[in-house]
Amino acid sequence: MADSFDYLGATGSEEIIGGGKTQPIRIVSARAQPSGVMFTLPVALADFEPGPLGIILGTVADALNKDADEPGVDDINVYQDVSPSGQFVNKVAVTVVSTSGNSDETIQVPYGAIFDHRFADAVKAARANMDALEGL
Repeated sequence: MADSFDYLGATGSEEIIGGGKTQPIRIVSARAQPSGVMFTLPVALADFEPGPLGIILGTVADALNKDADEPGVDDINVYQDVSPSGQFVNKVAVTVVSTSGNSDETIQVPYGAIFDHRFADAVKAARANMDALEGL
């Protein structure tokens, strides 16, 4: 499984869990291989050990490697934002290029979309729109 990613490191942080309480977490950085897509994820301390962390990072890396191969994908950025309630939220920005390579657009897809058809559907729609605009 570690063949699909490189573990780059982690830093400590605090996550709001509600009711004014927080819990310690780790923000883990990794690189999917062979695509080279870098990603960060908040990880609970209970999962911050080789077995569980390897499963989490391997699962995300496998999805990102698949997504990076989608025609038109130029870049994928997985990062964290903070919700209005102060909790970490995973975000995904994808740079899509037209078939000709003359146009590009950055789209946002839900984090969960990296694991299913919604990622490819969003990329195809963005690419088709750019291709149609270039045909005007």
